[in-house]
Amino acid sequence: AAAASSAASSAAMSTGGSSALGRPSTDGRASDEVGDWDGWQDGLRYNGVMQPVATAGWMYKVKKNNRGKYVGVKRYWFSLIPSLGCCLYYAGPSDLEPRGVMAVPRASDIYPKRGVIQVGGKVYVNSIRIAGKVKEYTLACEDEGERDEWIHSLRLLGERWRRCMDPGQQLMKKVKNWSDATLIASLRGLFRTRHHEVWMGVLANKEEVKMLSEIGQDQRFGTFRYEGQCDGEGRRCGRGICWRMLDHGGGAPGAAAGG
Repeated sequence: AAAASSAASSAAMSTGGSSALGRPSTDGRASDEVGDWDGWQDGLRYNGVMQPVATAGWMYKVKKNNRGKYVGVKRYWFSLIPSLGCCLYYAGPSDLEPRGVMAVPRASDIYPKRGVIQVGGKVYVNSIRIAGKVKEYTLACEDEGERDEWIHSLRLLGERWRRCMDPGQQLMKKVKNWSDATLIASLRGLFRTRHHEVWMGVLANKEEVKMLSEIGQDQRFGTFRYEGQCDGEGRRCGRGICWRMLDHGGGAPGAAAGG
């Protein structure tokens, strides 16, 4: 979904499916509504592929060493953003700066992994192998149904981008250790009531773009979370997604995850 410059222009849509696909659950997963700003007019053209659905939820990211042995597993909050062609993954649903960007490859490069993964005395059965353009990922889910839904969403998005007219617009990675002291200083004064993080990403065409992860308040949606492009002053613009967030009375934004 493309982001507009004002939260007031956003509209909600229902995603359906399990908690990993956006429905509410008791553990603070994603809300069942996401902002559909500008009706998916994201500036890209597609040919006969079903519209992907924004998806968010927990998965385990499995780490391998140089010899191909599994050496670590860490749980991350993944947010699938169709208009950017990627998954952002965070330490948790209220975290703002993503730990990384996973560009979604074509559907044939996304498949269930056979066998089990055993790390640190724990066994992971329901896993996904993603042979990405930048690197290979192995992800694990809590159960088979959740794994299959993630595979469906990822494959659908991968095929949409494979057939799009400008695949160079896909977000591929995050620039490490990037900072803009002047921008950060201006944002502190401009968005005192908001929680935000500006970071730099790289598109498939090698262009660097400024990205924004933000939690704020809107009269229509209440607490929302935005993930997408921004301008030089840290204001929402371009492509991205806006999640409506649930509030379980925790007080601070992000007590319940929106994506």
